[in-house]
Amino acid sequence: MRGLLVLLAGLIAMPAFAQQPSQACRVACRVGQANPSPEQRQCLAQCAAGQPITREAPGQARASGTQAVSPGQAAPPPPRTTAGTPPAPPAGRGAAASQPPNRPPPASYGAVYLAIPPNMGYGMSIGQRDRLTAHRMAESACRASGANCVMAEDLREPCAAVAEGVRRAPGAFFMTSDPKTYVVRAITYRSAGNRADAEREALEVCRQRERGALTCRIVQAQCAR
Repeated sequence: MRGLLVLLAGLIAMPAFAQQPSQACRVACRVGQANPSPEQRQCLAQCAAGQPITREAPGQARASGTQAVSPGQAAPPPPRTTAGTPPAPPAGRGAAASQPPNRPPPASYGAVYLAIPPNMGYGMSIGQRDRLTAHRMAESACRASGANCVMAEDLREPCAAVAEGVRRAPGAFFMTSDPKTYVVRAITYRSAGNRADAEREALEVCRQRERGALTCRIVQAQCAR
């Protein structure tokens, strides 16, 4: 009778024992001391049944393209490469890295400064590598006339021209190259892609001053290249 009772007790305890997951399954499914989550319970059931773990347990997300590994199964070795040969770069990356970066051509800067009316001084600088240098040179050339000057334009085109409009000075019978025979009444400028266009446009603007009564002439024209 005593032996029958022991046998029955053992049969009752066997299902409970069988339900206890092994330590390997608990480690594979990341199950700690707390109650397992639904995902962890599914993982433990698959592990206890000897099935491969097809669903990652929390904290065990694998990279795309890798193969699931069953508990106790060794992970597959990494792909072998030839000794001394570095792994191939991603598609399109090696070609881009081998080509030198495109460098923009050096910039060219210019500036025009004009004297404050009634003074008629001017200063122009073009073809400079540095913008600050271009402005300093133009301002210095303008101030050489003894007048206060202000920036008229930050030049973007490769060529520029300055024209002045003059009238006969009072008391002079006619105008000559002598500054005493004429009075400067206007300073105009224009920039363009070539010298001829810059000169033509500067003269056109000058001739529109004082209803066309001025005699206009180019006093400076320059190109950066």
